[in-house]
Amino acid sequence: MSSTTDLDPTDIQVTLDRILESQYFRSSAQCQALLRYIVENTVAERDSLLRERVIGAEVFKRPPDYDTGNDHIVRSRVSEVRKRLAQYYAGGSAGPGPCVRIQIPSGSYQATFDVPSYSIRDPDARIESTPEVSPPIPPPMPILEEKPTAVAPSAGKLRGRKWPLILLASMIFGGVVAALAPSYRSHQEHLAFESFWDPILSSQKPALIYSGGAFVYTLSDRYLDTYSSEHHLDDRHRHFFAEFKENEQVPSSDLVPDDHYVPYGDLVAAARLTSTLAQWNKPYDLRFGNDVAFTEFHASPILLVGGFNNAWTMRFTKGLRYGLEYHGVSANSQIVDEWHREKTWADKVDAETQARDDYALISRLPQAATGGFILSVAGIRMYGTRTAAEFISDPVRIAALLKGAPKGWEKRNMQIVLHTRVVNDIPVSTDVEAVHFW
Repeated sequence: MSSTTDLDPTDIQVTLDRILESQYFRSSAQCQALLRYIVENTVAERDSLLRERVIGAEVFKRPPDYDTGNDHIVRSRVSEVRKRLAQYYAGGSAGPGPCVRIQIPSGSYQATFDVPSYSIRDPDARIESTPEVSPPIPPPMPILEEKPTAVAPSAGKLRGRKWPLILLASMIFGGVVAALAPSYRSHQEHLAFESFWDPILSSQKPALIYSGGAFVYTLSDRYLDTYSSEHHLDDRHRHFFAEFKENEQVPSSDLVPDDHYVPYGDLVAAARLTSTLAQWNKPYDLRFGNDVAFTEFHASPILLVGGFNNAWTMRFTKGLRYGLEYHGVSANSQIVDEWHREKTWADKVDAETQARDDYALISRLPQAATGGFILSVAGIRMYGTRTAAEFISDPVRIAALLKGAPKGWEKRNMQIVLHTRVVNDIPVSTDVEAVHFW
């Protein structure tokens, strides 16, 4: 990676403007503002302004002392910016002009700038950097005089005359194959990807996406009114945390059960899945909490989001080879191989770095107990759920996974166990731990 001192700031600015005007950024004002803020302050070497709390205050107008532990706005938006940048460069959108690759490494809020080995100020520079070698020109073929009694030339003589043409044809054929190979691979990847999703895409019914709820207690309006008045707070809104003294008790009548919340990881996963369906213009119905009945599972293809908080996921994956096991809040929950009970995958935290290992279970069930199709993404924690949704939305990963699939896998049940490494609450890597078809 190049430091900013090695680059012309004007080139960085031109590249930044082009990125912000691209299709990947112009639909999100927040991502545009965040990327501009990070790049401009990195170039100016204002490191003190590239901290999470400062970015939250400057870009997203949070209070200067807001709680970053409860408000993940910066982390989630930076993660989104990273994805959009990757899509921008993968889409070949750089075009002519200054070529600077702008990235935001995982675990950092500073930008890095990478300059390719060639400049594309001149649109032909990429071609000129690799001189083209012309194939040999075949010598003129001798004209054989036709005679009624002519004897066919020997094979050795023909081989000598045909060799230049064969060489030329081979070079042309090799060039065509090399040129078409990326397109062919892309085509094959999308074929595998569409086959994976086909039971949903081919259904005449909208896909039903269901996420489990987060069941919490909230404070009653009466309690909040009293607290706001006693602490002289602005009572036009309720966006504050009540601070309790040690051993202070809240009357049970002021604790109101509320199931109208969705865990953050489930929300990100559901958004990723709806985006994937939108690529095919596939209609969907998004539900959460108690807003679904069992009878609806017979009528539509189902996408289940979440693990332990989603009762339907737990119900429909019970008895399968791989399953989720809950061991309480204080113990590590896990994914277990029911065929070999000693084989488990448990989430854990690195005490030194605070990085986390989470696991997820993907279940694709054309032969589900409902009689219809079910596809579930379920992490031990929210990070795994998010990673699983991203995995099944990626044509390259799905195609790589299915290379070793048995014949007729499309109509067979499938389970996939994934591992993800989590740094600063962001999944940074994904590995396939196990796959089973039946």
